[in-house]
Amino acid sequence: MNLLANYFGNISYTKEDVVHFPNGLFGFEEETDFLPLPFDPASDFMLSLQSIKTPSLSFIIMNPFYLLPSYEPYLSTEDQKLLQISKDFEKEISYYVISVIHDEIKDCTINLKCPIAVNNQNRYACQIMLDSKDYTFRHALSTFQKKEESHVNSTAEKK
Repeated sequence: MNLLANYFGNISYTKEDVVHFPNGLFGFEEETDFLPLPFDPASDFMLSLQSIKTPSLSFIIMNPFYLLPSYEPYLSTEDQKLLQISKDFEKEISYYVISVIHDEIKDCTINLKCPIAVNNQNRYACQIMLDSKDYTFRHALSTFQKKEESHVNSTAEKK
């Protein structure tokens, strides 16, 4: 299958590449199938979450653990059932946060309150809301700049 993707142009993909959100994303409930497209094929630090249904719709998502290693998302029993995860589910799940990117780093934010959980085994995903005062909908990305730069520098050094 082919799709004209934001940031990547015309791409080919298979059914196995698609991540399925049974309930969609908050505010985009009708959007249920997405392609996660990494900006760097060697890293899951930053990806474009590209809608299959609406090619003009994509979200920039980031692996929060590169920015905040102490980040502690968790899944409710209901979310575990939705993702169809096993008892040893920690290894099966990847977490991402939606970011809003602007021209200036001071204006960029990430949403640590509502991460996306992806079951890597069956490609089911859901967006969850964490009940923690430590996480907000708009964390300034600039507060993580030093950690991000060290990740980018260490990635560049490995190449």
